[in-house]
Amino acid sequence: MTKVHIIRIASLALVGLLVALPASAQVKFGALTAGMDGTLGVGYGASYAPDQPTGTGLGLTGFGNLQGNYYDPRFLTYAVSGAYNRSESNTQGAGGSLTNGSNIGAGVGLFTGSHFPASISWGKTFGTSGTYGLPGGVQGFVTDGDSTQFSAGWSAMLPNLPTLAASYNQISSTTSIFGTSQEDHSTSRNLNLQSNYRLDGWPMSAHLAEVFLTTQTPSFLSAGEANVGDEHATNLNFSTNHKLPLYGGVGLSYSYDSYSGGSGGTRDSGSGNSFSVNASFVPTRRFTTQFQFQYNGNLQSQVENQLIGAGSVAPRVNLGSNSHTLSFSNSDSFLILSNLGASCNFSRVQQEVYGTTIAEDTWSAVVNYHFQRALWGSVLLYAGANDLAENGANQGASLSAGANFSRLIKAWQFGGGFSYQQSVQTIVALVTTSNYSYNASVGRPLTRRLVWNADFHGFHSGFNQVAGLSNKTEGVGTNLLYRGFALAANYSESVGTSLITQNGLVAVPVGIPTPVLGANQYLQTSGKSYSVSASGTLRQLVLTTAYTNVNEATSSPSANSNNSSTVMFANASYPWRKMGFVAGYTHLTQGVGVSGGGPASFSSYYIGIQRWFKPF
Repeated sequence: MTKVHIIRIASLALVGLLVALPASAQVKFGALTAGMDGTLGVGYGASYAPDQPTGTGLGLTGFGNLQGNYYDPRFLTYAVSGAYNRSESNTQGAGGSLTNGSNIGAGVGLFTGSHFPASISWGKTFGTSGTYGLPGGVQGFVTDGDSTQFSAGWSAMLPNLPTLAASYNQISSTTSIFGTSQEDHSTSRNLNLQSNYRLDGWPMSAHLAEVFLTTQTPSFLSAGEANVGDEHATNLNFSTNHKLPLYGGVGLSYSYDSYSGGSGGTRDSGSGNSFSVNASFVPTRRFTTQFQFQYNGNLQSQVENQLIGAGSVAPRVNLGSNSHTLSFSNSDSFLILSNLGASCNFSRVQQEVYGTTIAEDTWSAVVNYHFQRALWGSVLLYAGANDLAENGANQGASLSAGANFSRLIKAWQFGGGFSYQQSVQTIVALVTTSNYSYNASVGRPLTRRLVWNADFHGFHSGFNQVAGLSNKTEGVGTNLLYRGFALAANYSESVGTSLITQNGLVAVPVGIPTPVLGANQYLQTSGKSYSVSASGTLRQLVLTTAYTNVNEATSSPSANSNNSSTVMFANASYPWRKMGFVAGYTHLTQGVGVSGGGPASFSSYYIGIQRWFKPF
């Protein structure tokens, strides 16, 4: 008798047993207390792909939890969970699944009632559907992969002594993009130490973080060659604060950063120190003033650590052999009337980058006015002016402005806003940028139970002194709600510069202009996606369906890549007593890569029955 025949016989036998499973309470085995629950099921599924054998069959599914404690919950607690062949609950970003995912995990908590609590956990997933991220709210590409996670933590909390908390996390994953043979491999290891203490009214905190990253990105991002890198970053931070007269306070912080890593046999390393002092005073209810002093001894190390924190692959930047910055700023705010306020700011930055010393002075003033009237609703208006001088030469004035409002007109609810900001400071003082954002929303009840809503939002970068800083993101959405039913449609698009990371493509961190980055770290990207979804509950029957379409392009100096993905899925579930009926269908058409080949198609469906159980 073959293995397939055995599974089919066991599946048919399970259908008859599901109705008769017992339910019991938590049990004890000596000092061990245990409780278990989960579901068992049987179902029939099939998957189709061109030029590949069709996979069909009757199979077992299940999910279970085992948890309890030994001797006392404050001494030892444990939990074990697992799932097998759960295609109907293995969802990716669009809500469907093309794989029968399985997972297992376990965790132990020790001495939770003592001054030295500890915990350990481990987990592994198999064949889990997911998405390869894209920036700007655009739906990512469908993936399939495995991952392993391990974490451990320990704390020391003795009375009248500094606390100490230590944690270690490690995640390894291998992900493949449907429609290609390309894989994304990543491993991250993080060690964190945290300590807190209070001495003579000074609350103090110290934190040490060690980050190790190893990543290989899919080759469609970079002209058919995988981008491989490994990085190590260290950050040590100490901070404290204290009250001052005039309802004021002062805060001090010190940090040490170091980094090392690279790719292709080329490595880089460096370290730096930074120190800052912040003080604020509120001499009257209508006036607040703040002062800040900051010194950073290595801007390059700061940028490298910021990129590694974002998951960048092999970041390498070059700001010169002795990049550093020294800054001072003052901000004052005035409440002129109950609804009229003003603020003024001054900052001076002296910086050395690319072997050149730069001195920058910035002045700004902003006035804001808020009012609420029956005719206008709630309205906030603000406007201001900036003036910039570099190395003693005036660079001209600029503006900032914005407005926000909300208004209820009969049954209609309106809202919106706009903001513009010029002279946005980046990590390099000489780079001046501007940006503006906007949003609008409207909604109203159409009937007593039918509600309609819609919204629109966008972000644009304005002028830039250097190329490679432009970004644009826009999105619009609408939905109808009626009792337990919902119908929604969304559209989004994004054009700009994206950072290549182990989590996909993300927006370049704020304050880092792309000329600072290496050519292997970022891409020019453009993407559009739209989706339509519907869901509803009819008595106990739950129905969900959605359609998503994504078109995305990446460009580098050596190649362009045009990519597309279309996902359609439908799910249904119906609970009856302790039984449950589930069914699902997913279809994917996806083409990714620089080769220009046709997209690949995949389909799967599933129908099954399951029963909840609690043996003890």
